[in-house]
Amino acid sequence: MKLGTIEIILIEAIILSVVYAIDSYIGLLLCLIIAVLSAAILIITLLAEVVERSKVPRSYFSSLATICGTAIVVMLFFSFFSKGSLDWVF
Repeated sequence: MKLGTIEIILIEAIILSVVYAIDSYIGLLLCLIIAVLSAAILIITLLAEVVERSKVPRSYFSSLATICGTAIVVMLFFSFFSKGSLDWVF
């Protein structure tokens, strides 16, 4: 069974939303970690692709970009509705 881009976005958004709703601190950290790691992997693989062409399908790059984007969107969504209040800081 092969997952498409839409399914990846929905599964990630649901999991991150549940984690964020249960604990905002863990949710924020998880969103940040996923966004930074997927962006770093995407940049490194794109640079490697420029240096030497490989047989990696385009769907790999689009999946990494959507994983990064989804984590950022979920983080911004929950931050917007909590009005930027980071109650776990104090």
